[in-house]
Amino acid sequence: MFALSELLASLLKNQVSISKNLVSTGPKAFNQSEDEVLPEEQLDVLIAQLKAFTDHADGSISGKGSGDEDDAGMALLLASSWSVRIKAAAAGRREKTFW
Repeated sequence: MFALSELLASLLKNQVSISKNLVSTGPKAFNQSEDEVLPEEQLDVLIAQLKAFTDHADGSISGKGSGDEDDAGMALLLASSWSVRIKAAAAGRREKTFW
């Protein structure tokens, strides 16, 4: 839950940006017979996954539901969370990093 709130705060403060030179990998990286996936399509997948994130009865949070995946959304959550923690530690504020 903490990672999700950190990401939401970063998004609301316009602290998250997408590079003009966005690079992504798709199924073709693992199987040459697959179609190429454009970075913009991967960005659309990420946005859809983030929109699907919700609380579950067991206390977990995920974007999975009705067969959908949430790996791109989870990767962004982890990256955002670690970024906040690393910046806080570098600034000497370890007590606020919750680790």
